Amino acid sequence: ALAPGVATAGTVTALWHMDETSGATMHDSSGHHNNGALHNVTLGYAGKYGKSYAFGGPRAKSYVSVPDKASLNPGSASITISFWLRTYSLPKYGDFDLVRKGVWTAPEYKVELLRSGQIQCTFRGTKSNHHAIGGAGLNDGKWHHVSCVKTRTQVKTVIDGWTVAVTNAVVGSISNHYGVAIGAYPGADWYRGKLDEVSIAIG
Repeated sequence: ALAPGVATAGTVTALWHMDETSGATMHDSSGHHNNGALHNVTLGYAGKYGKSYAFGGPRAKSYVSVPDKASLNPGSASITISFWLRTYSLPKYGDFDLVRKGVWTAPEYKVELLRSGQIQCTFRGTKSNHHAIGGAGLNDGKWHHVSCVKTRTQVKTVIDGWTVAVTNAVVGSISNHYGVAIGAYPGADWYRGKLDEVSIAIG
């Protein structure tokens, strides 16, 4: 059974409970074998459900890397990226990359925590690049559920079950050969805080 808050629209192609307490692998429970490699991530913290991962920011340079697979590329289908977040921190410059697949020069999807304490959901497709920014005060040290949703005609940000931003846009197809990065844009934008129950659903 999926923990409350896990994306259920479409087919769940990645589901990371982040319940590991040892080892160097983040296990995918979706059945699509999208396991990740842990890099300087601290395991075993109390999570929203079970355990969670702690990311240490720029000094720790902690992130998780998941290899590219077709099941992580939505193409023209809808996609929902969901997770639980808990942090007291905001970026001093730039932003915190929470979940990202791709780079800004190519079709990509990404979820970022901004210096304003808001979430930015970005989807760059073959037709256009659009984002939806919403929420407030997400660095209050409480668990918050975040969902970024792209449909054929819309991009939206959902925080704690409330739709807080909507952009009506057709971004087109999103596919690339990059892996998924969780907790950083490798080499920059290092997140400081905890994440739990990250999921990706397509369709």
